Amino acid sequence: MADISLIKAQRFKEAEVKKHMRNLQKLQQKNRMEFDKVAKRREVELERIKKDSEVEIENETVEQSRKLTELRNKHTTQFKEESKRLNEELENLKLNHDSKVVELKKSQKSELDKVINEQKEVIDNARKNYVREKIKWQAE
Repeated sequence: MADISLIKAQRFKEAEVKKHMRNLQKLQQKNRMEFDKVAKRREVELERIKKDSEVEIENETVEQSRKLTELRNKHTTQFKEESKRLNEELENLKLNHDSKVVELKKSQKSELDKVINEQKEVIDNARKNYVREKIKWQAE
């Protein structure tokens, strides 16, 4: 009888182990399916986040390109305006220089004419004095 109850106990133990193993396998399968669902959901969410970030990066790139183009256009406009202003200033300086040169030439010419006239007067006076002295010496 002890053998029979030992066999029954062993069969009961084996049945409990099988039952426990089936429950464990069901639980593992359930957990695996739940994990796969969560992983799939996270992958979909990750893909959405990647797409959103790519769109955001593209939008930011376009915006930066637009700003850069706008800045370049502004710089080009300012550069042209400054070049024009510089050319006008240079032209004004040249005109001013030319007018000063002309004025200086006139001034030097008038001064030179004055010096020449003074020298002619001195020479004429010296000639007159010479002629007077010569006549005076000849008369003596």
